[in-house]
Amino acid sequence: MRFTRHLGTSHLGTLLYDRGMREIGGFTVGRELHRTGVVRVLLAAADRREAFVAKVCEPDVEVMGERGAAGAVREFVARAEANREIGENRECADGGRWARVYHVGRTPDGAAAVMDLATLGTAERLIAGRGALDSVALAHVIGEVVEGLRDLARGMKRGHGALTAGNVLLGGDEEKGIAGARVMLADAAVDLKPATESRGTQGKEPATECRGTPEDLRGIGELIHGLVLHTPFKGGWPIENSPKWRAFGADGSTWRELVNVLLDPNPKAARPTLDELAATIAPMRVPRKSRRGLWTTLAAALILLGVAGGVVWHYTHREKITIVKWLEAPEQHAAEWRELCEAYRGWYSLFQAGLGKAPTGALRGMGFGTRREAYAATDPQLKELLSLPGVADGFDPWSIARVGRDVELGVLSATPTDYARSDEGIEKTEKARAGGGARKRGWPEEGEGPGRWREAGAR
Repeated sequence: MRFTRHLGTSHLGTLLYDRGMREIGGFTVGRELHRTGVVRVLLAAADRREAFVAKVCEPDVEVMGERGAAGAVREFVARAEANREIGENRECADGGRWARVYHVGRTPDGAAAVMDLATLGTAERLIAGRGALDSVALAHVIGEVVEGLRDLARGMKRGHGALTAGNVLLGGDEEKGIAGARVMLADAAVDLKPATESRGTQGKEPATECRGTPEDLRGIGELIHGLVLHTPFKGGWPIENSPKWRAFGADGSTWRELVNVLLDPNPKAARPTLDELAATIAPMRVPRKSRRGLWTTLAAALILLGVAGGVVWHYTHREKITIVKWLEAPEQHAAEWRELCEAYRGWYSLFQAGLGKAPTGALRGMGFGTRREAYAATDPQLKELLSLPGVADGFDPWSIARVGRDVELGVLSATPTDYARSDEGIEKTEKARAGGGARKRGWPEEGEGPGRWREAGAR
C-alpha cells in the first residue's frame, strides 16, 4: 500500500489513499474515525466484517524533522508490538478483556497497525456524553477493567502504565447497554513496572498476588471519578459528597470512598490490591434487589481498604482484617467454605437451632434449662458432638461471615464476605468442617434418613 501526502498548509499531515490501494495487512481500510496527534484511526474490515480499526502513523517530516518523525514511528511500532504480545498472551486472550492487535507493519511513510474496533466507543465517550450510568453498569465497566489488569499481572507480570478513559474500549450489542458491553483495554505502555508480588510461606510454593502499579490504581480512580462526575480529576481531594454520588443510592458512598482511597495524594498512603478491588466491586455488579441482604458494599459500609500485606481496613468496625491464606489458595478455601455452607443447609443447622430451646420428653423434669445442657449431661454421643467446634457459638457460616441469619446460605456460599475470607475466618471454617465432617463419629451421610442427630435437633 502506498500513501501520498498533501503538503498544503491547510492539510498538513492529511493522508490521501490512492484509488484501489486501500489495504493494510489484508484488511480493507474505510472512512476515518478520528485523529490523535500523528496517528489517524480508520475503520477497517476483513471478510465483510467492519469490526476492526487501522491506526496509521505517518508523521510529516517537514513539521517534525527527520529525527522526530523517525522517533514517533519507532515509538508507535514498539507500542503496537507490545500490545500485540499482550493480546496473544494466553491469560489475557482467555480473559477476553484486551483488544487484539492483528497486524503491525511498516508503510512507505511510517507504520500501521490493525486492532479490534470499539463498536460502542470508549469510556471517554461515556464521560463526554454525560449519560448517567447506574451502579451495576459502572461496576461492570470498572470491574472488567480491574479483571483485565489482573489478567495482565498474572500473565505477564506487568501493568498497563497508560490507563485512561480513552484506552478503555466498549464493544458488543448496543441493545444490551453498557452493563452488557464487552470491555477491552488497549494501548498499554511499553516499559512497565511489575504488577504482582510473590508471597510464600515455609514449605509452600509462592503465591502471586495482583497488586497493580500505582499508575494503574490512580487511573482506575480517575476513571470512576470521570464516569460519575463527567469531569476530569484536577486534584481536589478528598472528593466531597454530591447529588451525583447520591444518585447511586447506598452504593454511592462506596464508590466515593473508593475513589478517595485510589486518588489519595499521599504517596505513602495504603492502596488496595487489584485482588481486593475485584472483591470490593463484585457485589455491586449484581442488582441490589438480587443481593438478598448480603453483607456487601452497604452493610460493610465500604471495605475501604487501608491495605498493607493483605490487611483490609473496615471503616464500620474499625478493625483490620488479614487476608493472606485465601490469596495463597483461593480455589481450595472457596471450596471448603462452600462445603461448610452446604452442610448447614441440611440437618446440621436444624440440630444447632434447637440447642437453646427447653428440653422435652423425659428430659423436661430433670432441671436442665436448655437442650444443650441436657444432652451434655445425659448422652455421651451428643456430648461429643457438642464439644466439636462446629456446634460452638461463632463457628457457623453466619457467625464466621458476620452476617444475619436471614442471609440465604446459597448466596453466602457463593459470595463469602471478607470476614469469611480472612485468616481467622479460614481457621474457624477448618475447625467447623473438622467437626461437621466427622462422620466416622457417627454423623449421618447425606440422604441417610433422620438419624440420631436429626432426631435430637427436632425433638
